[in-house]
Amino acid sequence: MTKAYPTLAERKLARQRETDEAVRSLEQALTAFARDKGGRYILFGSAATGRMAEHSDIDVIVDFPDEFRSEAIAFAEDENWKRGLLPDVRPRDYCSDALIADAVETGKILS
Repeated sequence: MTKAYPTLAERKLARQRETDEAVRSLEQALTAFARDKGGRYILFGSAATGRMAEHSDIDVIVDFPDEFRSEAIAFAEDENWKRGLLPDVRPRDYCSDALIADAVETGKILS
């Protein structure tokens, strides 16, 4: 009896499902942290719209009070890495008004 190996399409679909679950789990962790610290994360880009490609990163804007900003950035990065996701985490102060407006309009606010 020969063993049937998954096709490339099947492997890609399985990886996409794993990534989708990792992003949902990340959203829950970031939301809980934001609620606890009185800030918000803005998830935007392909992770927020559900159009991630195999090598997509996770775009996150960190909008927290000054006393929690560094901790919030480190938390977001660590939570991405724990799930095998590539973080692109940016403090709100480093983002243009246009980027923030677009992220709020097309993304997800986690707070």
